[in-house]
Amino acid sequence: MTGNLPAVCEVLALVLEYPTAAYPGHVEACRTLLRADWPAVAAHVDAFAAATESLSVAGHEEQFIQMFDFNPKCTLDIGWQLFAEDYNRGLFLAKLRTESRRLGLPETSELPDHLPHVLRLLGRMEDAAAADFAATCVLPGVEKLLAAMDETNPYRHIIQGVRALLGVVYGAQAEAALT
Repeated sequence: MTGNLPAVCEVLALVLEYPTAAYPGHVEACRTLLRADWPAVAAHVDAFAAATESLSVAGHEEQFIQMFDFNPKCTLDIGWQLFAEDYNRGLFLAKLRTESRRLGLPETSELPDHLPHVLRLLGRMEDAAAADFAATCVLPGVEKLLAAMDETNPYRHIIQGVRALLGVVYGAQAEAALT
């Protein structure tokens, strides 16, 4: 593995949060960090940046809302992608909250299965636990999200970048989860 995984997870999380005035800077910071050590992930972020370079922050907000808020199948909540509203999602949320507290991640207004939070959690977990979590939960949730996403929405590039990151970092174990 190359690069600083916690930092990569953080910049990808920032790009997957609701856009604010700082959003263009987050995208550029993500591109800069990924370029040298994570080219497979950087290519997706670069495609996103190229597809959205003419958008204002309001334009990013509109695309974000259209993709992730108005289409429940495209929620960034990984637990919902895996379990919908099944009882198992509640157990999953409780485990994520416990692990997040243990690793010192602050709670936000989002549920602990929200993909930006999950990425930050992966970046702090011990290698074996992170590999298992990525292979059994994160990657399958990301795959379901990608299957539901509109092919033309630029945010698809970022989700593909997350999938590429999981493949690069967790390799064979993550790929085995797909079969």
